[in-house]
Amino acid sequence: MYQDVDGDGQITTYGDKSKGLSGDAVYLGSQIPKFTYSMTGGLKWKGFDFGFILQGTGNKYVWRGNGNFGVPFSHFWFQPLDYFWGKTYTAENPGARYPRLSNNGTVKGNNYQFSSLWLENTRYLRMKNITVGYTFNDIRISNLKLRGIRVYFSGQDLFEFAKGTWNGMYDPEETRVPKITDDANNNDFYENNYPMYRTFSFGVNVNF
Repeated sequence: MYQDVDGDGQITTYGDKSKGLSGDAVYLGSQIPKFTYSMTGGLKWKGFDFGFILQGTGNKYVWRGNGNFGVPFSHFWFQPLDYFWGKTYTAENPGARYPRLSNNGTVKGNNYQFSSLWLENTRYLRMKNITVGYTFNDIRISNLKLRGIRVYFSGQDLFEFAKGTWNGMYDPEETRVPKITDDANNNDFYENNYPMYRTFSFGVNVNF
């Protein structure tokens, strides 16, 4: 469903400026975050130490209505993401958010035009890093005197509060950067992003 914003009775992107018609395209946001923020903190108690880094952004918009994974059946050999199942129009599900699944190029071309339906606000608050450690002081091993041994656990991107990730299939920190190629068809391609992932590490620091 598209709205006739300038009231000329037609759905046109830019309208006819000579007739004072501005078209139906409206500004919906930017993939550049409205603001970014972070916070760090830590504490020590006896031999224990703890530190963290929080990171996030304000409003940041990503348009998903393009590319192999943003459009169900964009190619006949691509299976739609699990995210779409139960969320597309059928006779039994007329109030679904997304259009009916189709492998027809004309239908897909109409269903996946630029619109606010495919715009996701990917603002987020993420636990970027947590580190927990414990230090053993004044340790003697045989004739070797150690000032301390610290063992620690560190986790990267452990969890976040975010929308628009499509059940964790997209990282809220992503950006979609257009990259124009010089292939025979002069097509435009988008650089793909890695899915969300977590990193865990353990370590030992020895202080002589």
